[in-house]
Amino acid sequence: MSTNVKVIARFRPDDNEDENIVSFDGNDTCHVATKDSTSTSFTFDRVFDSTSQQADVFEYCLKETVDDLLNGYNGTVFAYGQTGSGKTYTMMGDIDHAERRGAIPRMVDQIFEQIFASSQDIEYMVKVSYMEIYMEKIRDLLHPEHDNLPIHEDKARGVFVKGLSEEYVSNAAEVHAVMRQGSLSRAVAATNMNQESSRSHSIFSIAVSQKNVASGAQKTGQLFLVDLAGSEKVGKTGASGQTLEEAKKINKSLSALGLVINSLTDGSTHIPYRDSKLTRILQESLGGNSRTSLIINCSPTSFNEAETISTLRFGVRAKSIKNRAKINAELSTIELRRILKKCQVKIDGQNSYITRLEEEVAQWRKGENVPKSQWAKDKASTSSERETPTSNNRDSIVSLRSSRPGTPLTPSNRLSFNRRASTPIDQLLSRRSSTVLDSDMIDEYLRRENELQDQLVEKETVISEQDKLLSELQSELTRRTESDNETIKLKETLERALHEKKEQQVSVDVLKDEVSSLKKMTKKTNPDLFGGFLDDNDNINHSGISNGTLGESAASQGVNKSLAALKETLQRLENTEVTPDSLDQLSDQISTLLKENSMLRQDVTTVKSREEDLVRDIQTRCERIVELEINLDQIKDQHNSAKTKKMALLERNLEKLTHVQREIIEQNNALKKDVEVSKRLLSMRNERIETLEQLLADSRQSLEKETESFQLKLTTLRERMVRVKSTSNRQVRPLQLPQQVLEGDHRSSLSFEDELNMEVSNSKRLSTGLLDAAARIVKPLRGGEQNSDQK
Repeated sequence: MSTNVKVIARFRPDDNEDENIVSFDGNDTCHVATKDSTSTSFTFDRVFDSTSQQADVFEYCLKETVDDLLNGYNGTVFAYGQTGSGKTYTMMGDIDHAERRGAIPRMVDQIFEQIFASSQDIEYMVKVSYMEIYMEKIRDLLHPEHDNLPIHEDKARGVFVKGLSEEYVSNAAEVHAVMRQGSLSRAVAATNMNQESSRSHSIFSIAVSQKNVASGAQKTGQLFLVDLAGSEKVGKTGASGQTLEEAKKINKSLSALGLVINSLTDGSTHIPYRDSKLTRILQESLGGNSRTSLIINCSPTSFNEAETISTLRFGVRAKSIKNRAKINAELSTIELRRILKKCQVKIDGQNSYITRLEEEVAQWRKGENVPKSQWAKDKASTSSERETPTSNNRDSIVSLRSSRPGTPLTPSNRLSFNRRASTPIDQLLSRRSSTVLDSDMIDEYLRRENELQDQLVEKETVISEQDKLLSELQSELTRRTESDNETIKLKETLERALHEKKEQQVSVDVLKDEVSSLKKMTKKTNPDLFGGFLDDNDNINHSGISNGTLGESAASQGVNKSLAALKETLQRLENTEVTPDSLDQLSDQISTLLKENSMLRQDVTTVKSREEDLVRDIQTRCERIVELEINLDQIKDQHNSAKTKKMALLERNLEKLTHVQREIIEQNNALKKDVEVSKRLLSMRNERIETLEQLLADSRQSLEKETESFQLKLTTLRERMVRVKSTSNRQVRPLQLPQQVLEGDHRSSLSFEDELNMEVSNSKRLSTGLLDAAARIVKPLRGGEQNSDQK
C-alpha cells in the first residue's frame, strides 16, 4: 500500500521583542512575510499556530499512528526544526503534567488503553528501547556505557542496532520510568538560543507483537519516535569548543537526511542511506515499509526568518515521499492450510490443462487438424492475461498448419514453434536461478558487511581510547615542559647567584685586607686593652666571613653591612680617645655583630639546603620527562601498528572483494562462452536436421520411382504368366516331348514363380525399411524437450 508522508507544521509562541512574520489561512496553509515585502505560502496536511495545545497535535496526527501500529503496520514520527523551536517539548514535554505532556507519553498511554480494551483471545508483547546518535556514534541511553554500537542488516530483521538493550514492559508507568532513565543520560548543553539544547538525535522505539490464541495468527509492528537535534547557525548560537564540534556533526547528519529526501523525491536510482547513521537506521521510514509522520517546528519571529523558510521547504519536499507500508502478519496454521488447499486445487487444474495441451500439441505435430471446439480450455483461469497468449499460440499453430494441411510441419516452422514453446520456461528457470544466486550473494555481502562493521567499531573504540591516552600524555608533557622551563629559569637564577657570590668573595677578600690593617692600627693604639678582644673578634669575623662565602647574595650583603659597621667603629676608635663609656658601647656593638654573624651562618645553611633540594627536584623531573618521552614513543608505535593493521585488514578485505568480483566476471565470461558454444551446437543440430529431412525427401522420391518401376515389372511378369498359363491350357495336340523336357518346363515355371515371389518380398522389405528410416528421422531427440513436453 503506497502512502505519502504526513507533514504537520507547528509554530512556537513568538517573542514580544521581535516581529511576527507568519499568518495562517485555514488549518492547512501558512504565509511567511519576507524582508523584500513578499509573502510565501506553504500548504501541509495540518498547520498548528502558536496557541495550539499538545492534545491537538496528538488527536490529529498521532492517534491514527497508534491504530496503525496495533493493526500490524510500522510507524515513524519525526520532529524536525531549528534549535529552540520546540521539538523536544512536542515529542516529550512534561511527562507528569496532564496538559503539557508530549507526543511520546500520550502515544504510550493510548497503546496500553487499546491493548487492555481488545479481545481476550489476543496476547501482546511490548518492548521498548532508547538510543541517541551523538557525534555520529550510537549510544544506548538505558546502558550509557555502550556508546559505539554497530548497525547490522539481515533478511529477517532488516536494519537494526546490534547490542541495543530492549526492555519488556507491561504498563505505561514502566515505559515512563524507562523514558525518565534515558532522558537523564541524554547529551544537552546551553547555547545562546536554548538553555537545554539537545546535542544528539534521540530515537525511542516501541515494538508490539500480538498473537491470536484462537486462530494462531500473529502481527508485529514497530514505532520509531525520533527527536532530531536542531539545525544550528553558529553566529546565533555562539557555539565554541566541544559545542561547536557537536553542531558540525548535527548539521552533517541533517544534511544527509536532506539528501536522502531529495533523492527520493527526484526519483534517483541511488538513495544515500549509508551516508549517515541516522538515515541508515530509519531507512524503512523513508520510502520503505512504514507510515511516517513529520512534525516541523518553526519560529514565527523575523529574527529566524531564514531558518523558518528552510524548515517549511524541507517539509514540502518530505510531503512528496511515498512509503510502501504493509501489514507485518504471520499466518496461522489454519490459514496456511486453507491457502495450501486452494493452491493444490489450482495446481491440479493447471496440470490437467497442461496434459490436454500436450495432447493437442502432439496432434498438431503429427499433422492433424484439431477443430476449435476440441481445443483445450483452462477452466480454472478467468483472467484475460492467460487467455490472450494461449489464443495467440493456438492461432500461430493454425497459421502454421494452414500453409500445408495434411502434411508434417516444415523444419523451420517446427523449430520456431519449439522455441516459442520453450522460451517462457527457459526464462522462468533462468530467472529463478539468477534470483537464487542474487539472494545468496546478498546474504554473503550482508554477512561480510556486518563483520566489517563490528571490526570497525572495535578499531574505532581502540583508537578513541588511544587518542584519549595520547591527549592525556600530551597534556602531561605540556605540564612537564612548563616545569622544565621553570627549572631552567631557576638554574639561571642559581648561576647568577653563584656569579654574585664570586663577586662578593672578591669584595670579602678586599675587606679582609682592610680589617687586618685596622687591627694592626688598633693594636698599635692600645695593645693591652684590646688585644684579647680583637683576637676573638678576628676569629669570629673570619669564621663568619668564610661561612658567608658559601651563601647567596643576601648573606653577602649582611656581611658587607657588618664589615662596614665594624670599619666605622674602628674609624671612630682611631679618631676618639678610649674611655670606659666608649668601651662599653664598643662591647655592645661587638655583641650585636656576633649575633648578626650567627644569623648569617644560619641563612647560609638554609640556602645550601634549598639549593640541594632544587638540584634533586631538577634531577627527578628530568628523569620523569625522559620516562614520559619513552612512553609517548611506545604509544605512538602502538598507534602506528594498530593503524597499519587496520589498513592491512581493509586492504585484505578489498583484495577479497576484488577476487570475488573477478571470479564473478570469469564465471560470467565462462557462461557467455558456454552460451555461444550451445548456440553453435544448436545451429549445427538444426542444419543436421534439415539435411536429414532433405535426405528423407530424396529417399521418398527414389522410393516412389522404384515403386513405379517395380509395378511395371510386376505387371509385365503377370502378363507373361498369363500368356504361359493360357498356352499350357489350350486344347492342342500334345507334343510328344521327352519326360525330362516336361519336368524341366515344370521346374522353370516353378522357379519363375519363386523368383517373382522373392522379388515381391524384397520390394516389400525395401519399402518397409525406407518407411522405418523415415519414421526415425521425423522426430530427432532434443535436449530439454522432454521436460518442456511434460510441462
